[in-house]
Amino acid sequence: MWEKNRPRLTAWWEKIKARPSYEACLGATPNPEKPIHEAAGKKSWPEIKRLLAA
Repeated sequence: MWEKNRPRLTAWWEKIKARPSYEACLGATPNPEKPIHEAAGKKSWPEIKRLLAA
């Protein structure tokens, strides 16, 4: 979402995901709502891109 325009934010997020605590807390947790969130995100993506470009 922000990779092109916010490289420091991207670097921070990569560091967060690389932490052992991230995988232990969020990565291993089953998320039965993930397909719903992914579908809603794909549907909303054009509007999000428009807002980020503003």
